[in-house]
Amino acid sequence: MIVLTGHGTIDTAIEAIRLGALDYLEKPCLLDKVDIAIRKAQDHVRLVERKRVLDGLAYVADAQD
Repeated sequence: MIVLTGHGTIDTAIEAIRLGALDYLEKPCLLDKVDIAIRKAQDHVRLVERKRVLDGLAYVADAQD
């Protein structure tokens, strides 16, 4: 989740990140910053998926021992 707000504060940014936001942007925001936030979120999703696959492989390997 990426939060884009026009009425942000440090407290709301901290709360958003604590609740799972990957990035917190305030309007007005350059499109380059939005693009970077989206790319970071995509990278995060890919890494989480890769970890899940590797954890599954480790589980299978442990079960075979």
